[in-house]
Amino acid sequence: MAYSLIIQGNYDSLKIGDDIMKINKVKIMRRILIILVLFFTLGVKANNYRYTNLNTETLENEIEDTKSTDNKLSSIKIDNHILEDFNPDINEYDIEVDKDTDKVIIEAIKNDDKAVVGGDVGTKTLSYGINTFKIDVISEAGATNTYTLNITRIDDRSTVNTLKSITISDIDFIFSPNITEYDLDVNNKVDKIKITSELTDPKALYVKGFGNREEKLNEGSNKILIKVLSESGAEKVYTLNITRALSGNNTLKSLTVNDEKITIVEGEFIYHYEVETEVDEVVIKAIANDSKAIINLKDKYDLEVGENEIDVDIIAPDGSRASYILNITRKKLLSDNSRLTNIKIVGYKISFDPDKTLYNLRIKDEDDKLDIYTVPEDSFAEVEIEGNDKLVDGSIIKINVKAEDGTYTRYFINIEKSKKNTLIPIIIAIIFFSILAAICITMLIKRKKREDEKKKEIQEKIMEEGNKSDSLGDDINIEADDYETEENDNSEVIMNNIEEKSETPIEENIENNEQNKDIY
Repeated sequence: MAYSLIIQGNYDSLKIGDDIMKINKVKIMRRILIILVLFFTLGVKANNYRYTNLNTETLENEIEDTKSTDNKLSSIKIDNHILEDFNPDINEYDIEVDKDTDKVIIEAIKNDDKAVVGGDVGTKTLSYGINTFKIDVISEAGATNTYTLNITRIDDRSTVNTLKSITISDIDFIFSPNITEYDLDVNNKVDKIKITSELTDPKALYVKGFGNREEKLNEGSNKILIKVLSESGAEKVYTLNITRALSGNNTLKSLTVNDEKITIVEGEFIYHYEVETEVDEVVIKAIANDSKAIINLKDKYDLEVGENEIDVDIIAPDGSRASYILNITRKKLLSDNSRLTNIKIVGYKISFDPDKTLYNLRIKDEDDKLDIYTVPEDSFAEVEIEGNDKLVDGSIIKINVKAEDGTYTRYFINIEKSKKNTLIPIIIAIIFFSILAAICITMLIKRKKREDEKKKEIQEKIMEEGNKSDSLGDDINIEADDYETEENDNSEVIMNNIEEKSETPIEENIENNEQNKDIY
């Protein structure tokens, strides 16, 4: 039922205003009357008239006694309907309206026009259930009388505010509509859940922001509420206490040494880093993959020359620990000393001088390798020996000394071996070729002798036969001369061959022997 509020409200306000003005006028008139009485009394006394001491208070009381004390109502109207069974002397009434009546207009009719009506009059909104309104009636004399109206709006709305079901992603549990609180656990990997529920009564509804939704989960305890309002407005709250397991992530996201980034490889916990010799301290910074993990690091780390092992400890939120090892090598100042303090050769003596790099060494013919020991001035220098195998006369052994900074010094040993005596072979060769020459000469002499005998025999034969013709004698002589000439040529060829074979090797051997003597 809908009623107009504004007109009736203004009307009542005007009536109340008129009543107040009337009361004020009465008060003013009363004060004027008191002044006149006082003035008249003083004037009589001044003119020696008999004067009557009027009590002003008594006068006021008399005036007050003339005011109305009526503070009753003649009737009460609800939505222009007179309240049945109204009795001005009964101050409280119970009234019932149907469920659709959400507001009413209350009117109060007073008995005395001089009385003032206030309180809950006019248009009033009704809630479901009992709505209490009070009407105050003030008489002209100022006395107040209060009427109470208990207006009940019938409420037949549903009071069902339960859930039929609840499902939560990644969590299995048994739900009961009458159980309103649940303690649930989830894995740390579950950082968000989806809540899906169904109302038992379709007339019920969710409180805004507390119905079906997605919720992010923090590590540890999470309290999630589902609020349901019945049609009648009754609220029921379901509480989900979800505990997300703490993270066990104890790995590093980044690691820096003096603001220089070191690449982190998953599954690797040992890292190496190198600094120059002048760097005597480092600042190490680390960031964990889990922001809640704790990393134990000092502000600075002092470095010794050489290797420095630094542990980077990390503690995951669940208490599990891991340790990263950072091996920082501080370089030492590299030496450039590549000299030797001594060279020792087993079985031989060598006069060593660190500044002398070239040496000559005569070794035995049967030695084809030497046992060489070296002592570098700097213990960090490296020594390498080359050419110390299959040694022959003229071999060169190299001793390479490498300093820490890469500087090289090379020592050389020239190998000499004893040379074999070639005099005997030369003598044997001379004897051989001498005998050969003697044999050849003997043969030539014998051959010459035979030729001479033959020639003599021919000459004797010619003489015995007498003088033959000149042509025959000439022919014979020519033949004899040709034969002799040919024999002489053959002898010369043989002797030349013998001399060529014997003289050249002998001279060479003699010459080589002289050279060997010079070497020794």
